[in-house]
Amino acid sequence: MSIMATAYALQTMTYDFDIDPVRRRYDPKTHGYVPDKNRGLVFGAMMSFSACTMTSQIFNAVLLYKRSRTALALYLVVPMVLYFARKLLRRGDFWVNKNVPLLGNCCWHVAGKLIADFTAWTMAYSPGGSGGAGFMGHLLVNQCATLVVASVAGAGAGGLDKNVIWTVVLASNGALALSLAAFFAAINRSHVSAFFSFETTADQVERLFYEHTEPELKLKATVLEHETIYRHFRDDVKEYVEANIAEWEGERPLWWTDTLLVDVPEDMLGGVGGASALRRKRAQEVGNKGGKGARRNSMSVKRSLGIEDDEGAEGGWGRVLPVS
Repeated sequence: MSIMATAYALQTMTYDFDIDPVRRRYDPKTHGYVPDKNRGLVFGAMMSFSACTMTSQIFNAVLLYKRSRTALALYLVVPMVLYFARKLLRRGDFWVNKNVPLLGNCCWHVAGKLIADFTAWTMAYSPGGSGGAGFMGHLLVNQCATLVVASVAGAGAGGLDKNVIWTVVLASNGALALSLAAFFAAINRSHVSAFFSFETTADQVERLFYEHTEPELKLKATVLEHETIYRHFRDDVKEYVEANIAEWEGERPLWWTDTLLVDVPEDMLGGVGGASALRRKRAQEVGNKGGKGARRNSMSVKRSLGIEDDEGAEGGWGRVLPVS
């Protein structure tokens, strides 16, 4: 019951993210695998392979702990080291949020890796997580590891009979294979490839910047992210912002807020009287002399969670920004 409750909680979050219209509009290639029909089957399959993964991984951990604590430590540490190496080698794939310090990003990756490995949390398939191919690779490798652990553990490991060990392992792996087959048979065909994609976060934001025509989505994919993610096409971003910022300042669309303005790099604001002057002007309009108040907003807890403080009384506060 604990395993099923955990699977339900985690996969509900993933399910809600996928059917969210804002996220589907932001990146229709990543979000949108849940179809209009057979949604119950998709969610049931997600819960099932998540529960199977938890059963296998907990069983592995128990058997390895009974056999050798060193073996358990290696089982957890080695994949984590390889995961961080892949994150650092993949272009612009390490920083989760530019307003979170290095230690915070490391803690996020450690927690995310452990949760994904032990629960097959489908959220990890996005480019910002393990990526489609990475998610499926981890899932299959972890399940195959149960066969190795069962063989190494041998008869009587942890007080369990050999037949009991292999019954649990084979039943879990078999149920997971059936669950994955049902999942891929039920989701939208156009999104099957997303679960085998090698697209990185940098690849994703580059694709979104050139695909989208809406300015707010282009900026969300770039200036709201850590600069290392869009560094390889930063000149194009700068040219786009400089060409349109005067229009945005003049028309003041709802999405062009002070919080977003703070995230735009200094050198991209030179076309409108200079970055400092522009920010100071906007800050004075809301009663924050010198722009210091606006700058603090970029480091607020609300901002890091994607909840934007809209300074104007006319527009209200707490507008939720779309997050990937």
